[in-house]
Amino acid sequence: MVLRLISIALLLLLLVSCKESCEFIVFSSDRDGDFDLYAVRPDGTDLRRLTDNAWDDRYPSISPEGLIAFIADRYGKDDIYLMKIDGTGLKRLTFNAENRYPTFSPDLREILFISDRDGDFDVYRMNLGGSNTVRITNDLFDDRSPSFSPDGKKIVFSSKHDKNYDIYIMDATGYNVKLLFHGGDSWAPRFSRDGTRIAFYSDYGGGFEIYLINADGSGLSRITDDGGAVYPYFSPDDKWIVYSSYSDGTPQIYKVSPDGKRRERVLKSQSNDLTPRWECLREGEVNLKQGRF
Repeated sequence: MVLRLISIALLLLLLVSCKESCEFIVFSSDRDGDFDLYAVRPDGTDLRRLTDNAWDDRYPSISPEGLIAFIADRYGKDDIYLMKIDGTGLKRLTFNAENRYPTFSPDLREILFISDRDGDFDVYRMNLGGSNTVRITNDLFDDRSPSFSPDGKKIVFSSKHDKNYDIYIMDATGYNVKLLFHGGDSWAPRFSRDGTRIAFYSDYGGGFEIYLINADGSGLSRITDDGGAVYPYFSPDDKWIVYSSYSDGTPQIYKVSPDGKRRERVLKSQSNDLTPRWECLREGEVNLKQGRF
C-alpha cells in the first residue's frame, strides 16, 4: 500500500512537472536598452531574450506551436511581424499605415489586429502569411485591442464611442456589436480559456486596475489594488491572470488569482516589463527550442 501511494505521488509530480515545463510567459521589456521580446517560466526562472536589434519589438502574441506575432517599428512605424520562438523564420506581414495588437485566432490560421490604413483604427484579420486581409469594423470610432473568444465566434475589443474607451463584443464577422462595460477608460479585454469571463484593465475606480466581468457583461469585480495594473492575460488553466503591475514604480510582471486573493511576483527588475502572454507550447515545441531562444 505504501509503495502504491508513493508511486501515485511520483506520477502526479511528474504530470505537474510536464505541464509546467511547456509553459512560458512572453513579454516586451527595455531591460537591455530598447524594447525587445523575452520569455520566462511562470515561476520566474529560465529568463531568455528572444529578439536583439536596434528597434522596438512590442505587443507579442504567442501560439501553442511556438509562433510569435508582434509589432516592430523597424521602418519608422508599427508593423506586424511573425517569427518562430527561436527567432527563425522572421516575416513582415504589414506594409502600410500603423498596425498593432496582433493576436492569434483560436484555430491558429489567422491574426487579428488593428490598423489605421483606412482612417481611424479599425479591427482587421489576415492569414498567417499576411494575405487575405479583411476589415471587420468600419465605423467612425477608434477601435483597439481586439481578441477572440475561445470558440472564435466572438471578438471583444475596446472602442471610443464617446469620451471614453469602453468594452464591446461583436460577432467575428463584425455584426451585432454590444456594449459590455462602460465607465472610465477600459482597455485590453481578454477571454478566459473557458470563455465564461473577460479580464481587462480600467480606471473606472481611479487608477488603472484589473477587472473581471462575465462574458455577458455582468458580475463586475476588481481583482487588483496595485496603484496601476495593465494588460491582463489568463493562464492556460484559468487559475492565474498574468499582468504588468506598477506597484513597484516601473511595470513588473505579476500574476493574480481570478478571485484576487493570491498575488505573486514573477520577475524583479528596474526595467519596463509589459504585455505578458502566458501559453503552453504543444508537445515537441519546448524540447525543440530549449536552449536555442
